[in-house]
Amino acid sequence: MSWMAEVTKILFHHFSTP
Repeated sequence: MSWMAEVTKILFHHFSTP
């Protein structure tokens, strides 16, 4: 898709971490 996919993945990864 676009950078949005990358940003979402990064955000999710950061939010997934404790």
